[in-house]
Amino acid sequence: MKLTWNEDKTVVMDENGNTATVGYWGTCEKAEKSLATLSNCRNCTNCSGCSECSYCQSSSRCSYCSDCQGSTRCSHCLDCSGCSDCSWCSDCSDCSDCSECHGCSRCSDCSRCSVSGKLGDYNYWVCGDTAAVGCETHKIDKWLAFSRNDIVPMASDAGDWYDSYWNVWTELLKAGRGKGVYNAVE
Repeated sequence: MKLTWNEDKTVVMDENGNTATVGYWGTCEKAEKSLATLSNCRNCTNCSGCSECSYCQSSSRCSYCSDCQGSTRCSHCLDCSGCSDCSWCSDCSDCSDCSECHGCSRCSDCSRCSVSGKLGDYNYWVCGDTAAVGCETHKIDKWLAFSRNDIVPMASDAGDWYDSYWNVWTELLKAGRGKGVYNAVE
C-alpha cells in the first residue's frame, strides 16, 4: 500500500483517497495502521476495519462497516447508506440516529428499533413508521388499511400467508406504531 503524507505530517492518504489524521489517531503509526485495515474503501477519513465504504466523513468513526456511504459514527454496520449516529446496525438505508438496529430502511430518530423475524416463509422488519414483509415495504398505516384482496396479488402464496399470519402481523404493527422499540412476534 502506497501512503502519502502532507507536508507537515498531520494527514496520511492511501492510493484510494482515504485519509487518516494524526490528530484523530494520536500517532503517525496508528494513522497508517488504520488505513491498512480498509478494504476497497474510497475517500474516507479516519475509518478502521471497513470495506466498500465511500465518502465517510471525518467524524464518521466507522468500524467494521461494509458498503457505507455518507455515514457518521457507524460501528459494525453493513450495507449502510446515508446513515447518521448508527451503532451495531445491519442493512440500514437513509437512517438517522439509529442505535442497535437491524434491517432498517429509511428510518429516522430510531433507538434500539429492531423488529425482524420470520412469519411463515417471509422475513419481516419494522422500524419507525415503516414495515416490510418479503419484498413489500409500506408505511404501517398503509399495512393496517390493506385487505386480503390487497395482499393476494403480492405473491403467489400471499392468500395463505394472509390467512395464517395477518392477525399476528397487524397486532405487531399496532403495538409498535409510534414507538422506537418493537418486540418481535413469530
